[in-house]
Amino acid sequence: MKHISLLAIALISLSLGACSSTMKAVKPDVTGSFPTKDALKPEEILVNEPLPLADYRRLAFIQAGDRGESYEDFIQESVSNIGFFQKVLNKQGFEQELITSGKSDSVSNISDLIGLRQAAKAYGPFLVVRTNVEWLGGYDYTASIEAIDPVTGRTHFHAKRKAFNWAGLDKPLFYPLFNGFLSWVNANKQAPAASAPAQN
Repeated sequence: MKHISLLAIALISLSLGACSSTMKAVKPDVTGSFPTKDALKPEEILVNEPLPLADYRRLAFIQAGDRGESYEDFIQESVSNIGFFQKVLNKQGFEQELITSGKSDSVSNISDLIGLRQAAKAYGPFLVVRTNVEWLGGYDYTASIEAIDPVTGRTHFHAKRKAFNWAGLDKPLFYPLFNGFLSWVNANKQAPAASAPAQN
């Protein structure tokens, strides 16, 4: 099974990298959105619940799965390009941030919900942005994006979409997901901030 999983990851990485128009991080255009004519359908938005993001602006922690460095960089830069979060870090970056800030001794890991809750209590509020992409065979792909509060472990935004990779996946797959996430951020960024959890 491990060999099958590794093969699937390799195929996804090769397929994504094969198209020159795939995984190019851009900034929102003059309309305030990522440039695509495609939009999420209502049924593709699985969770859309409020969260006072003024509390979470300090950091977005990217969990992009084991899909290769170029994919992780693409997700990290795209979330950063939204322009709301002060820092957007991957696992290595967040681990270094915890060490630098002197909070690492209070955190067992940042890979599961228990460790993430410990990190939020030690470091302060942050948002977990979890993404995934899967190859369905042929030219078909599915991808998802989630926004998770690490204190409660609750998902407040979750969208999932399928697309056909003929000349790249950015516009038909990734940008609509980013736009859905961006709309959720915009709808929640002015929400009154709650008091921050006590830090250890």
